This record gives sequence, C-alpha cells and structure tokens, in this order.
Amino acid sequence: MPLTREILMEDDDEATNPTLSEEHLALLRARGHERILGDGELLYRPGEAHTYFYGVLDGEILIVDGDGQDGSVVAELGRGKFLGEYGLLVGGLGLLTNVARGTTRLLCVPIPALLELVAGHAVLSETILRAFLLRRAILVGRGLGVKVLGNPRDLQTRVLVDFLARSRVPYKLVEIDAAAAEESMLLPNFAAGARDMPLVILGGRVLRRPSLAALAASLGLRGRGRSSRVLDLLVVGAGPAGLAAAVYAGSEGLATAVVDRTGPGGQAGTSSRIENYLGFPAGISGAELTARAELQAAKFGAAIVSPAEAVRLMPGRSRHVLALADGEELAARCVVIATGARYRGLDLARIDELQGLGVHYAATQAEAASYWNETVAVVGGGNSAGQAALFLAEHAQRVLLIVRRHSLDATMSRYLIDRIVAEERIELLTGSEVHELRGRERLEGITVGAHSGSTRRAEVRALFLFTGAKPHTGWSAAWLWTTLGLS
Repeated sequence: MPLTREILMEDDDEATNPTLSEEHLALLRARGHERILGDGELLYRPGEAHTYFYGVLDGEILIVDGDGQDGSVVAELGRGKFLGEYGLLVGGLGLLTNVARGTTRLLCVPIPALLELVAGHAVLSETILRAFLLRRAILVGRGLGVKVLGNPRDLQTRVLVDFLARSRVPYKLVEIDAAAAEESMLLPNFAAGARDMPLVILGGRVLRRPSLAALAASLGLRGRGRSSRVLDLLVVGAGPAGLAAAVYAGSEGLATAVVDRTGPGGQAGTSSRIENYLGFPAGISGAELTARAELQAAKFGAAIVSPAEAVRLMPGRSRHVLALADGEELAARCVVIATGARYRGLDLARIDELQGLGVHYAATQAEAASYWNETVAVVGGGNSAGQAALFLAEHAQRVLLIVRRHSLDATMSRYLIDRIVAEERIELLTGSEVHELRGRERLEGITVGAHSGSTRRAEVRALFLFTGAKPHTGWSAAWLWTTLGLS
C-alpha cells in the first residue's frame, strides 16, 4: 500500500514546526556530526531508542505512522527543520517511523549534548521544548503511535489504557471482542488468542496481555534514568512537589532522580482543569502541567523512574538506600519524600472490584471519551469534584454531582459553583450519599439516598469519586517513627 498524507505539522507552523536559525545551527554543529541517508532509508522505527537529536540540512524526512512502506505521513520535515518530540528528552522509545525522501543530509547531536545546550541557551530551549510539547499533544490527540487491541470493559485493558494516558503516551484503543477477533482471524494474524487480550502493538512488536511493568519497559519508560551511582538527591513521588524538587536540584547541577508508583503528575495530573495554579491565568489541564514539569526536569538532567513502588528506606551516614517493590535499590545522599496523598473511597460493597469498570478516581480525557453521551455521577464537594463535573459535562449527556453537605459554599470556590449552577447538563444533588452500586461485570447504576430519607435509583455508566485524600506515607511510617525515636 502506498503512503497516505495526513500532514499534522505544516511547514509554515513556526510553533509546532519551527526553522532553526543559523546561530542555533552553529551551536548544534559544534556538538554534532553529519550523516547522509539515501532515498527510502529508515532513520528510526517504532520501538527504537532515541540516541540523537536530528536537524535536516538538506533533503527531507517523512514522519510516518506505520512501517515506512505504508501508513500515514504526519509530517514532512525539510531543510532547517528538526526531528523529535516530547519523548526524546524525557525518555521512552520512538513511536513513529522516520524515513528519508531523496538523498538527505542530517546534523546529529547526542542527546546529552542537546540537554546541555537547552539548559544554557534560552531561545533555543524555548524553540525546541515548545515544539516537542506541541508535537506530543498532536500525537496524543490523534492517537498515533501505540495501538491497544482490547475491550474497554475489560479491567486489564482499562489498567493499560489508564497508564498510557497518565504517562501521556500517544495511543489508540481499538475496541474489539476477543471471540469476534478470533473468528475474523485478526488475533491469529498476531499469533495470539482470546486469552492474550489485550494486545499492545508498537511497530512490529506485539505484547500479549502485558503487566504495567512489562508495558513500561517495552516503551523505554521503566528503565530511564537508572544508574548504579550514588545520587545527590532521590525524590519519592512525582506529583507537582516532587517534580518541582527535581527541577530545582537539577538546575543546581545535582544528580537527581524521581521515582513514582504510577507515573508523573500525582493527583494534579489527573485533574481535567486547574484554574487556581499560579502563572496560568487561563487555566491548564493536569496532564499539560505534568508534561511541562517533566520536560523541565529532563532539561536539567533529572531522571524519572516509573512505575516504581518504594517499599523501604534504609538510612545511612553517607548515603540512604531506597528499596523498590521489584527488588532493585537506589542510593542517594539525600532523600525527599513527596508521596502526597491517596484518594479516599466509599464504604460500599464491590467498590474495589468495580474500579476501572465504571468506578474511577480521576476524570481525564481517557475516561471522558469512554462515556461519551452517557449519564455519569461525580461524588464530592471540593474543587476537584467541581472541575471534574464541568469537564465531564462537555462529553456526557448528563452529570449527577452528589454532595454530602447541604451546600457547596463552604468547600468549593465561588467561580466553580456559579459555573456548575449555570451548566444545564449538571444536576446537583446536595444532602445526598451513594448507598449502593449496581451491575455485574461493570457499573450499571447506583442508589442515592438523601438525608431526608428518600432514595433514588440512577442508571449511570460511571461513578467518579473525589471524596478527599489521606497522606500516603504507609510505606515509610515505620522508618519515620524509628528515626524520630518514637517507636
């Protein structure tokens, strides 16, 4: 099949596809070398590690969502343009095919040398980092890169998709029933059966029902930043506080790494919109805030290791050792614990069983897309619940906002209350609580009880819980008590 054209980065788009100035090319040339590609020669395949930053000196590089022989051309990068996106700096493997059209001359700069340049040259840094962020946003929005074949009502499929969304890895979920796939010979084409679902496909690689650790490793996320040396600073937790610590330490030249159990962002990373964060008067999504912070940390050489669950901290005089759940250990002269909090749930039967199958603790684009034009419910009276309700109202047919208090005035910002009251798709149920979850294989409905004594059955496809949080320090509690002499 011939290549099709779906150009997403036009030559005249100087934000997404900027042209390198002669001054910047001179800076890059001083740290790199040239390479010649013949017509049709592949530079990168999906799943290959990034080792160089490439600028196009002559010729053209096609960026293809496919194997280079067929697929969609999403960008044509000619003279003065540069290759790469968000994953090139923060770690991870290539997601698309890069192939030369005609004889092409490239400038090749090793990634460590590029990091030194962007850390020391503000204009070059702004040009490259902004383009990388915008390009990743395009890939995420179009679902280019990783393909997930599975049933969205299957828990394992939801777990994988949630991880990809939280890690801002571009993916497309191809909804498919295992039995139907076997009948259509789709699964046999991948040497897989119904028991292997869901499948994750990156280029020519096929992962059959992978664990999160296996998926992260296959994408180059799990091992990024690994080092046997003693770090200057080790941060446990990659929420805004942990990422900020990494940025500050990295900018001072300290060898820094951040570990997180689920991925960068923390609770803020799952917020659909944050409008009271300093420096963003128009608001910003949690995912975008996380992406900017992670890229900023990477710019200063800080590494992020995720998913990596901390289980034990062993202090020492000259260094401290952090043990991870997979048996590995990281050593550092200083450790910052920024593990934040864990969401509180509801004391309801089967709530853990239905997590990911209609019960959620975050309202991101991935969840919203799954419940398009459906009825959903949000529980909580704080700003996070209000933001989630407004965001979901843009996608769902109706949103029930269930609040235990009789008013939102004491727990939610005024600007959110006014917007919720004005939103026709949101029905506010104050003085109410969820009494029952209904559904067998997934959530099909809830029973809501009012403090007045009345009850109501609501057919909802999803229940989003924003009922507060508690400190997530259980893994380190014993060590902290012993260190403080309180054991």
